[in-house]
Amino acid sequence: MKAHPAWRSWLSLVRLFGVCVQHSISVADIELVDDLQLQHSAAFDAVYEYAGLKRPKHHFCAHLARDMWLFGPPRGYWCFGYEAFNKVIKAGAQRTNWRNTTFSIMQYWSVRSARAMIREKHVQLNTIQTV
Repeated sequence: MKAHPAWRSWLSLVRLFGVCVQHSISVADIELVDDLQLQHSAAFDAVYEYAGLKRPKHHFCAHLARDMWLFGPPRGYWCFGYEAFNKVIKAGAQRTNWRNTTFSIMQYWSVRSARAMIREKHVQLNTIQTV
C-alpha cells in the first residue's frame, strides 16, 4: 500500500495541513507551504485512480502561501466553525415542509439556543448547591 502513489499524495497533503494549522508561521513556513502545495498537486496527478477528480479546492490550495503571507495562519480565518453550523441550519430546515423555511429555521435555532441556556443554568445551580 505504501508503494502506491495515493499514499505519497496523502502524505504530502498531511504535511501541508500540518504546517497550515500551526498557531504561528514564519517566512520559511510560507515557503514550505508553497513547496508542499506543488508536491501535493504533482502527487495527486500521479494517482491513476484520481484522474478527472481535481476540484476547485485543489486550485484554492495554490493560493495558500499567498493567503498565509497576507492574512497569517489559516486557523484565524478558516470556515470550519461556519461549516459545522450548516448542520444546525439543515436540521432546522428538515423539520419544515419547506414552507416558510427561513422562519422555521430561526424558530428552531431560537428554541435550541434557549434550551441550551436553560440546561447550562441548571448545571450551574446544581454545581453551586453541591459545593
